[in-house]
Amino acid sequence: RSSKIPPTAGWLLLRKTAGGRSSSRHPDPLRVVDADRSGGASGGGAGAARILREIDVQRLRGRLVAPDRNEYAVEYFGHFCALMHLEHLEERRQLQRRAQRSGPLVDNLECVAVFGRKDGRKADALGWEDPGSEMGVLLLPSGTCLERLRVKKGDSVGLSEAGTVGASAGAKLAGTVADLKPAKGREAAQMIVKVRGAWPDNAQTCTWRVDQDANSTLYERQLQALLSLVVKPRNKICELLIAARVGGVDAWVARSRGKMAGGQAPVTKTRAKDQAAARKLASTQPQARNLQEALDEASTLKHLNASQREAVSAALKQTCAVIQGPPGTGKTHVSVQILKMWARSLRLSPLLATSDSNVAVDNIAMGLQAQGVKVLRVGRPEKVNKIIEEITLETALEQELARAERELKKAEQKQSQDETRSRSDSPQPAEGENGSEGDGKGKGKEKGKSKGLTPKARYELQMKVLRSAEVICCTSIAAGGDFFSKFSFAGVLVDEAAQATELSAVVPLILRGTQRLVLVGDHCQLPPTVQSSEAEARGLSVSLYSRMIDGGGLSPHLLDTQYRSHPLLA
Repeated sequence: RSSKIPPTAGWLLLRKTAGGRSSSRHPDPLRVVDADRSGGASGGGAGAARILREIDVQRLRGRLVAPDRNEYAVEYFGHFCALMHLEHLEERRQLQRRAQRSGPLVDNLECVAVFGRKDGRKADALGWEDPGSEMGVLLLPSGTCLERLRVKKGDSVGLSEAGTVGASAGAKLAGTVADLKPAKGREAAQMIVKVRGAWPDNAQTCTWRVDQDANSTLYERQLQALLSLVVKPRNKICELLIAARVGGVDAWVARSRGKMAGGQAPVTKTRAKDQAAARKLASTQPQARNLQEALDEASTLKHLNASQREAVSAALKQTCAVIQGPPGTGKTHVSVQILKMWARSLRLSPLLATSDSNVAVDNIAMGLQAQGVKVLRVGRPEKVNKIIEEITLETALEQELARAERELKKAEQKQSQDETRSRSDSPQPAEGENGSEGDGKGKGKEKGKSKGLTPKARYELQMKVLRSAEVICCTSIAAGGDFFSKFSFAGVLVDEAAQATELSAVVPLILRGTQRLVLVGDHCQLPPTVQSSEAEARGLSVSLYSRMIDGGGLSPHLLDTQYRSHPLLA
């Protein structure tokens, strides 16, 4: 198919219940034969049964084979690929219903300019043909308040001609909001949209409606991570992900819903073997300089209690450590200490602190900044807490660009002075000879111009800023972007890991790679938010944190001292 998204209508299974036919049946997009509607056994039902008997179902099954023939990796891909599509389909369905019920985000927008056409590559990381991109400027209605506008910079949107109904049925273009510019004088506020492919030829002769669209970036990076797990060489962290087999999540979901008696799920021989393999991988001691000195230092940290010191020591000497911190036990404080000791005591670089939540990432960044660690916060500026604006990538890049511009200007001035000095030392031509007066004016204009930095120089400066940081803080999905394509992290800490889906948490672990992993959270609190009830029932609501404990058999390090609540409550 040419489309990069699964069919919006999804797939339909018709089935009977004890009380008769299911009443929640939706129109069938695939024209599946229903025996009850087709005249019973003597009608279409008999024909359908005959056709099904003639079909070799085994030959119809899709089969994925990993290059190394690893069945666990294939199971992991198949399990989460299905859940990912179920969730994406449900998100698109809800957005479509919302658009039909409450109307578009904005409507009747005039496109006044189209620019910045970029031709795509032959194929992207997923093997899909890249259609490139193009920018368009839409004029917002007069009096529009950007702060109250429901669409924000960086949001995924669907564009269709004004008057069409539905977010996807009439959509012609899909893209992201590149910028929102406020009104200036008589100029109206503007929305700049970067679309996939190109704007149509009649873009500036018709009006447009804007609807919220499903997050295509999230979908593509999760799928890219699943593919990379199967087709690329796996490090120990990736081996750990598949060692704790995904087949055991159904029992966990059943227990969490109260449909199974309390206690642990029955441990079969196969499950016990998988747990033993996962524990062995997690407890492996990665190579590090000054490890014993770091462990001695951790055991003497007076600002940590005994359980916190034990958690820090585990993060220093294990490939994977799971830390359980109920509210008020100092999870962020311990996370900051682990990252600081990774950077300063073990001299690991680069390091990544990530979470599914921007708030959690900001809290760790603030803690690292207070400890004097050189931290860099990467992400959309509007999502970052203003308190840590000075440690954002944008601020650091502006400072480096200003410094580079000053050095470039000094070099140009020095070159100009050297040229002036050399001309003064050489014999002067007669006045008016060779049009010297006109040439002098032209040279004066050129001398006052600054060449500036080339795009390549700006990119290299940006990479320099990133590599100079001891710890990079960003969300898990942001870490999967091309921005970090040249990075492989020495250590990754995932905060609030119990409240993020595994699909989200594994993006930086698979796409960027790491030698060490620390999962911080509390599986006794709220589970990840899942929109699709079918995906939730099949295990998407089970976080990586919970699966490592239940399926992997890893023992969490419990932070047992409460500092926030009243003693009678704690």
